[in-house]
Amino acid sequence: MSWTRDDAKLDRVRGLMEAHDLDALVCRAPDNVVYLTNYWPMKGYDVVVFPREGEATLIALAAQLEAELRWTDRRPPVS
Repeated sequence: MSWTRDDAKLDRVRGLMEAHDLDALVCRAPDNVVYLTNYWPMKGYDVVVFPREGEATLIALAAQLEAELRWTDRRPPVS
């Protein structure tokens, strides 16, 4: 199952980041990861790097790759 990305929400986050002069957020708490990526972490080892500009990077266990791709509707990384 994938969820539609809420660009308005992400734009608000980026606006707050700009107001506080932050270049990126590094989040590990599951509620923050799901808020920024639409991916609900299963084990709590996942991290998202959310830049003020550009795409977020989700760091997850390899065993969770299939689930991550379903939730975020993304393609697998190129090796």
